[in-house]
Amino acid sequence: MAAGSIDDKGSIKFESNNVGTSTASVNGAISSETALVVDANAGDIKVGDVVTGTGISGTVTVSSITDQNNITLSSAQSLADNAVLTFTASLTEFFTLKISRAIGVFYVSKTGDDTNAGSEGAPFATIGKAILAAQNRDTIKIGEGTYTENLVINEGLTIQSTSYSAGMSDADIKKTIIKGT
Repeated sequence: MAAGSIDDKGSIKFESNNVGTSTASVNGAISSETALVVDANAGDIKVGDVVTGTGISGTVTVSSITDQNNITLSSAQSLADNAVLTFTASLTEFFTLKISRAIGVFYVSKTGDDTNAGSEGAPFATIGKAILAAQNRDTIKIGEGTYTENLVINEGLTIQSTSYSAGMSDADIKKTIIKGT
């Protein structure tokens, strides 16, 4: 069973103590040996698997594999012919999977519609709708006009005019106005 969590940076962390089991039968009794021949395998036996079953003494793992029928155990064992053994893969380390998403850009225009997708070709009509659609680090580009809205911004968003460019005149900057009611 794996357990996981997601942090605020989009990384997913999993821990698992049991990531698969296999079974096999001893093919020929052994006495105080580490070399083991098995058959009737169900699943893949891997180096590091924990071995349990009738006759297994102490904590025993698979230390090497010649093929799925010839394995070496970590300690000498005495096992009866046809004893069924279980091989359990064990993952005791954490691993992290980073899932990234593209930074979104949403557009707002006085000629837009809040049922649109918020794209450049199908902009929203209100800044509020764009804020609801946006996630942390997204950008909202607002077209020229006066927007009278009460806005609450809970995410780290960039809000800018669609006509903004470096070195703009003050007159050009004032073509997009956001007013609270």
